[in-house]
Amino acid sequence: MRGLASENHAVKQGFFLASVLVLSRFKAVIDFEKYIKWMFGETKVNQAMKSAEANTVSLGRMMCLSALIEARTYLVGGVNVRTLKVIVGCLVELYTKHEFLQESIAAILTKLLVTMKDQRQHGLQALEIVVDTLIFSKPGEATDFKASILSDSNRLALYLRLKGIYKEHYAGLSKEYEEVFDYKVLADKKSLRAITGLITRQTYLYPRLHSSLSLLLREI
Repeated sequence: MRGLASENHAVKQGFFLASVLVLSRFKAVIDFEKYIKWMFGETKVNQAMKSAEANTVSLGRMMCLSALIEARTYLVGGVNVRTLKVIVGCLVELYTKHEFLQESIAAILTKLLVTMKDQRQHGLQALEIVVDTLIFSKPGEATDFKASILSDSNRLALYLRLKGIYKEHYAGLSKEYEEVFDYKVLADKKSLRAITGLITRQTYLYPRLHSSLSLLLREI
């Protein structure tokens, strides 16, 4: 656990691989509710921490949750719905609290939803948690989902990732989501103006190409 919260990226990668191997090997005997509670205690951020240290600990927590997904810890003799929902809920909470983790968490959530493609109803439950919390509203206020996804680059990228996953693996399961994911973000002038503004801001907000750009190209 401390290795995943290390400031050394090579150490993080090594401990991440080791965590996945151990969790995969012993997932039939591990009590993951206790494991997750223990992990939260080990990666708790306190007020005495400096910003860099707090960010490192939060990144470690994200990697712990990612290791649980890589090891398919919620698929032991069927779907452990409770474990699945706890993992998704923890990732959603991290997403809302830490902007610097949002792109990475979007990729992790995408991977989780792909692993559930053969258990579509349970996968849809996980998708609902993400969409209801991160797409249908902005932090602290209810809003139209179109305004929500056009409010920042990370939220736009998350929507486009979820759209691709839904269309490929979950299409037809929800009439409500059919309408949500049929929305074409490049289809009208108002949306294009909003997206142009997001892309313009990306040039100085991010030191590299943002993940939303490649996802937008698929929409053309």
